[in-house]
Amino acid sequence: MPRISPLFACILLAVPGKAYARDCSRLFPGGQPPTIGAQQPGRQTEICFTAFAALVSGVARDPIWSAEHLTARYARRSPHTPRAGSFHPEQRLPAGDRAYPSDYDHGWDRGHMAPAGDIASRRAKDDTFSMANVVPQTPALNRGVWEGIESAVRRLAERDGELYIVTGPWLRPSDGWTKNGRVRIPSATWKAIYDPSAGRSGAWICTNTMSPDCRSVSIAVLSHLVGVDPFPALSSTEAATAPDLPTPEPSRYWPPR
Repeated sequence: MPRISPLFACILLAVPGKAYARDCSRLFPGGQPPTIGAQQPGRQTEICFTAFAALVSGVARDPIWSAEHLTARYARRSPHTPRAGSFHPEQRLPAGDRAYPSDYDHGWDRGHMAPAGDIASRRAKDDTFSMANVVPQTPALNRGVWEGIESAVRRLAERDGELYIVTGPWLRPSDGWTKNGRVRIPSATWKAIYDPSAGRSGAWICTNTMSPDCRSVSIAVLSHLVGVDPFPALSSTEAATAPDLPTPEPSRYWPPR
């Protein structure tokens, strides 16, 4: 079991000139949000949505991580919750740090980090279409194995009762930018899970190419590679445990039919 801190973290909703406190500690094991290393792009804003939280880089204009607590009840209800919104800039970010749907040139999908398919309420599902929760992904990754990973995670939550999930891009200095030079295109994206009932954890890292390659790693290896510790409440022994992950499900959307 993870070490539980007696102090619960609060996430700030950043609005120019104001900061509103909302408790998102329920989204993190032990109430401890992910921690980041020095290699992550500067100017960071934390935002607490209804069903997930995100830390956004104002330099890359990508989320550094998006975190959620997925229960079996939400996983079963989410397919029956309609989507009403569309991709939109995040007004709670400073104006210069916002990404816009128009920043994405042809050939790049707007890839959710916290997926809309995990969300069980209409309003909260619309929140996932904030550009604060989106990174450029190739269609082959976003609609292919990534969708299969998201589906496998939902099935695991239904079976075991709950999961803590953190998702993000692997941002490196050599990574390119979208057409107008505003949004960093990550080399890869990753998804980490912690299953408290089974005591399992691990992460997928998938290359952001038209022939994506995915590998599973321990939480400790993920933290070392990408500079994000998704679950700081885990002990060093738990973090170093070999990954125990479900097999990605076949995608309904890729290859195109």
